[in-house]
Amino acid sequence: MVRIRGMSDSNIGDLDLNLLPALDMLLRERNVTRAAGKMGLSQSAMSHKLRHLRAHFDDPLLVASSGGLVPTERAEALAGPLSLALAELSSAIRQREPFDPGTSTRRFVVASSDYGELAVLPQLMHQLATIAPHVEVVFKTPSDNLGVLLTAGDVDVTISPHVAQAAGMQQRRVQSEGFVTIARADHPGIGRRLSLRRFTQLPHLLVTPSGGTTGIVDVMLARKQLTRYVALRIPHFTGAAFIVAASDLIWTAPVALARVAQRYVALSTYKPPLELPAVDSYMVWHQRFQHDPGHRWLRELIVATITQLESDPEHDGGPR
Repeated sequence: MVRIRGMSDSNIGDLDLNLLPALDMLLRERNVTRAAGKMGLSQSAMSHKLRHLRAHFDDPLLVASSGGLVPTERAEALAGPLSLALAELSSAIRQREPFDPGTSTRRFVVASSDYGELAVLPQLMHQLATIAPHVEVVFKTPSDNLGVLLTAGDVDVTISPHVAQAAGMQQRRVQSEGFVTIARADHPGIGRRLSLRRFTQLPHLLVTPSGGTTGIVDVMLARKQLTRYVALRIPHFTGAAFIVAASDLIWTAPVALARVAQRYVALSTYKPPLELPAVDSYMVWHQRFQHDPGHRWLRELIVATITQLESDPEHDGGPR
């Protein structure tokens, strides 16, 4: 049992520091059973730790509500600093430990849209099955508090078209990707090539993860004083190719997604009849983990995976 003495009770005086990871997990999960499971403890053992924490802080910390446990004001104030402090300590310890991907059971969390799940994750998991068979990967949808999660180490890296804005963030451009236009293989309105005139006449599908009403195609068409008819807007990439394959919609999609989609549904791809700039993607992480051996290994593996995808001869995006 680790205790710190000689400090006033208003700080951490006689607090058993072994309780802090339990408090952190309880505040994350807001459920005693789930928190216990994540820490490999029984529910009764976690409840015992919660009782000690409540006694030390003289606060219930988590209280029952109709939606489950919710943190008190005191617990909310503790959550951020506690998570950050534990992440700092964990990072400092790991920096002195060698990282062996072949035996590691480390859990890595990556924040990315479903684009990353479709285009990057399959090849990444194929690599991990060989070189790091016991490593666990969790993909999460980016959230508004992503900067806080990266800082605390709750998310290791994020991959997105957005450059880092928050202080303390490191970034690396990992991809510069063009577009192809896809349609169902037996589309009645398209021949061997897709003209600009026909492009503007056909109904389009637009994927807008941010909920916007226009995309880069609309911007480039506007420069030619042209518009298109967007018949369907959806927030996710996952179902787009399947919708196109079952309709007369066309979709101007990132090359990697078009290539993946062609493995599962009958599609034809065309060179877009207007110049579209490539879109850059960036990997972002917090500088606190810059020299963490495992973290560095993950970053290099992601870069190598994306580089391999781009060097694939099927990645050129030419007409088919």
